[in-house]
Order: sequence, then structure tokens, then C-alpha cells
Amino acid sequence: MRHFKIPYEVRDFNPRLAPRGKMPFIGINNQYLSDSELILNHLCQKHQITLDTHLSEEQKQWSHLMIRTMEEGTYFIVLWERWMVDRNWQVIKSKYFANLPPLLRSILSEILRRQVKRTCWGQGISRYEPEEILAKLHSDLRAFLAFQSQKGPYFLGEQISRVDFTIFSLLVLLLKVELPEPLSFPYELKGQALRYVDWILTEYFSDLERS
Repeated sequence: MRHFKIPYEVRDFNPRLAPRGKMPFIGINNQYLSDSELILNHLCQKHQITLDTHLSEEQKQWSHLMIRTMEEGTYFIVLWERWMVDRNWQVIKSKYFANLPPLLRSILSEILRRQVKRTCWGQGISRYEPEEILAKLHSDLRAFLAFQSQKGPYFLGEQISRVDFTIFSLLVLLLKVELPEPLSFPYELKGQALRYVDWILTEYFSDLERS
């Protein structure tokens, strides 16, 4: 929305409004939409936005595979790190539900955490030991960042593409959110990833407080 200058307003979190009970979701003309891909497709159609036309066919296919891997695999590692690690959960709980009344915050947060626990078990990530989860994360990050273009500043070159929206949102969570027990980032790739994240933050989110 910031890149394409689409006006929007951030409102207090109300999970009861989320279609399918999942974040993220948006409201447009009293209609609520969830799922990142569906939201993006809707916005592109509504505002006549074209994406990825500058990419080669091979880049489009690799981009699709990377997005799917992030959304169906790596995302759950980040979810587990925040919701299932007790010390991290206390931080997430205090911020994620900060706008709710204390009693509702206490009840709703634990209900949602139980749901996330079932999700992580059903998806499979909670069935692994922490060191095995970390190894999976590092393998994913090495694979993603191996495809980053050196022409920049976006992930696949000089123009923004769909993969930027997904990989930036993943990398910024891993690199810029302070948690008591964070998953480590591969040392040899951290500088590369930080340069990309910091550029996006400066370009689009300079009005927000950040570390």
C-alpha cells in the first residue's frame, strides 16, 4: 500500500473480525479479506496494478516457489518462535493484545495461543527439537538469499515484485524485533539481509519507530 500510494488506516486488532480466523486481514467497504495472496490480488485488480511484468519467466517461477516456501514453511518457524517459546510469548502477548481490556486480553490471548499450538503441531514444526527448527530456518534463509539480485535495491533487481512483500515481512521480523530468545540468523548472510531490510524501512517506513 505504501509503495503504490494506496491510502489506508491501521486500526486496533480485533481477531473476531478476521475471515478464516487468521491474520493478516483488511477491510474494504465493509468487506473483510484475509490471506496475503488474496489481499494482494484484490488490491492489484481494484487499483489496476501490474506486478512482476519486468521479471523473466524463470524469475517468476522461482519467485512463486520462494513465496510458497516462506508462507507454508518458514512462516511457521517464525510463528513457533513467537508463540510457543514461553519468554518470547510474554513479549508478544504484551504488545499484540495491548489495546484490549485486561480481562479480555488475558482470556483471548490464551485461547488464541492454544489455537496456534494446535496449528504448529498439525503443521509439524512443534514436533521438532529447537536445534532442528533452527537448522530448518537457516536452510530456508540460505536458499532465499542465494537468489537475491546484486542489481538491487529490490530483491530481484531495480523494480519491486511480489517476492519483496513476502521476504521483507519475514526478514524484518527475524532481524528487527527484539525477543528474549530469538532464533539466530546465519552469520554470513546477516549483513546482506540487513542492508535489504534497512533500505526498505528507510524507503517506506521512515515515519515509524524502529531499532
